[in-house]
Amino acid sequence: MKSANTTANAVITEINGNRATLWLGGVDIGNIEEGSKFRTIAANKANSPQVELISRNGLVGIATVKGIAKAGMLLEAIA
Repeated sequence: MKSANTTANAVITEINGNRATLWLGGVDIGNIEEGSKFRTIAANKANSPQVELISRNGLVGIATVKGIAKAGMLLEAIA
């Protein structure tokens, strides 16, 4: 189980096929770019969908998703 101090960097707001719309309100926009990767904040990382940013406009990003993802999922950036 994740610590209570874990914060989300992004949230999936919409899913359409293998594309997701993200709200990037928890990231440092200066450090986010195309190809940035995210995973869900969940206890089981093995089943976490892979989310990769392909474009963004301000705090709204478009990403590809590999795996099962739903709107409302909280994401953390991975290095």
